[in-house]
Amino acid sequence: QREIQDVQQLAKETEEKLQRERLEKIAESIKLLSERQDSLVKESERFDILLNEKGAWTRAQILSLTGFARSQNGLAEETELVASRDLDGLPVFMKTIGMAGRSMRNAAKLSERNSRTQTKGPPLSEKVVPAQKEALQRLMQFQNALKEEISQLASAGKENEPEEKQEKKPDEAKQNQSGGGAQDRKPPSIAQLKLLRNLQAELYDRTEQLSTKFPDSKKMPE
Repeated sequence: QREIQDVQQLAKETEEKLQRERLEKIAESIKLLSERQDSLVKESERFDILLNEKGAWTRAQILSLTGFARSQNGLAEETELVASRDLDGLPVFMKTIGMAGRSMRNAAKLSERNSRTQTKGPPLSEKVVPAQKEALQRLMQFQNALKEEISQLASAGKENEPEEKQEKKPDEAKQNQSGGGAQDRKPPSIAQLKLLRNLQAELYDRTEQLSTKFPDSKKMPE
């Protein structure tokens, strides 16, 4: 019975370690995506500086905007790939990354310009930059939650050291098996629940802002 319990504990610890390593790789990928998204925000601001200086974009600059939109769409694809490939079983994390990808695609769509009819604006700061920054915010929210999830898995791994396992009585080992640790936590983890709470708080704030801006809901624009 003791040997079976030891094997089960070792399997559990190995699974937790693999999960932690997987999340650490995802965290590194998201960090790189965040840096690239931040670069695209700065590129948008550079386009607006050119617009302010001359009062209109040249045809060459509008063609550059087309390439810019393509880059933003490409980054959205990479971000969504992380969600579909690496976040199975972590629904709140997957949802947040999906929201980041949608904001990126929205920014790309809003940045498209017709070289004949849209040489004078509107500036990217009007709608494109807010969409880009929203995507960046989602990535940062995800990064913070992911760090907490990794920390929880690391703490769970430290709870069962070899000396402790030797000192455990059979009854205690049984209780630990039924009580579960990080890997037995099939419902959303604490980190995911905190992230969900933050998203809900943000939605509440946005609703309050709309209520203040449009006190009469019947007169709210489309």
